[in-house]
Amino acid sequence: MLRGKCASCGSRVSFQYPLVELGTGALFLFSYLLAAPFASGVYFFPLMALLFFWSSFIVLLAYDIRHTLVPMAFVAPLAASALALRVGEAFLFSSMEPLYDALWGALVIGGLFLAVVFITRGKGMGLGDVYVAGALGILFGFARGLEVITLAFWIGATAGIALVVLSRVRNLYSRSLLSSPHHARKVGQSKKGFTMKSEVPFVPFLFMATLVGVFTNFSPLAFVGALIASL
Repeated sequence: MLRGKCASCGSRVSFQYPLVELGTGALFLFSYLLAAPFASGVYFFPLMALLFFWSSFIVLLAYDIRHTLVPMAFVAPLAASALALRVGEAFLFSSMEPLYDALWGALVIGGLFLAVVFITRGKGMGLGDVYVAGALGILFGFARGLEVITLAFWIGATAGIALVVLSRVRNLYSRSLLSSPHHARKVGQSKKGFTMKSEVPFVPFLFMATLVGVFTNFSPLAFVGALIASL
């Protein structure tokens, strides 16, 4: 009704706001459907922890996309909600196994990302991604966490290659159409485009992999094993 503008000042409202709100609502709905009919009693606490986890993750996702930064103020509630969910599982099953699994997941998954940071000297990945990976290790544990992280790297590699290819195709297309000196100068500037060294936020790939990890049983490692077996 407002045609995408503020009712008071007339400024255009970013599409980010309805997208974030609709996305959060959808995640809440799917999380409830995943937990139903157990979203009551002792099952209620893990469900609330999962909803808080999604809220924190979406805030972190939007911030990283816009600023390519991962503030600790956003990572802390993400890790805390993941831990709360595993504590709820421990009470639910009367076992300490979920907490041990969360500890190993955080150490191994976070450690792998930290190794990437040290090996690439911070160029291949930021330290903030290490904390997010640690939070996902808490949520998924060791085995499932490795699958989710593997899937995140697959998604990131696919997206990076696609961006490089699209950037080169665009440059070749522009070069073939534009021949004037003015346009040639613009084409020369656009040749920089997107390269394998361009900075890309990694949290979106972690988020997409987390969606798959929570709502499906897909295993990238099992997929590779089945593919090799079929050959």
